[in-house]
Amino acid sequence: MTDDTRTLLLDTVERMCASMPPSEITMRRIAAEADVSVGLAYHYFGSKDALFGSVLDRLAADIARNIAPDLGPGEVLREVWIRLRAAPAFARLIVWLILEGKDVSTVMSGHPLMAQVAAQAGERGDEDPPAAAA
Repeated sequence: MTDDTRTLLLDTVERMCASMPPSEITMRRIAAEADVSVGLAYHYFGSKDALFGSVLDRLAADIARNIAPDLGPGEVLREVWIRLRAAPAFARLIVWLILEGKDVSTVMSGHPLMAQVAAQAGERGDEDPPAAAA
């Protein structure tokens, strides 16, 4: 049941973030939507931020997995843009993190997607490619 419950919570947050601002989503609301107890949601993720971070990790991994590794920098950015437009929860979560003053790079720094964008920022001559990618 562990993986099923974890996946259920991630799916629930992703669906909710696609249709409402993350600031309006509480752990209690997530638990109610997923039909689990609030305590169980906290047991698996510890906090709303941790749950949102896990959703971002999953969405970023999905996006990165679907981008061919042999594309040029411009093509990668184009593909990222296309996939971001198809994942409204991802965009809402990223914007929410930025508006909340949270460091997006700490959430997504380990993903190939961020590494690709950081590499392109480095090629452009940015002084801090990971920060530019975030």
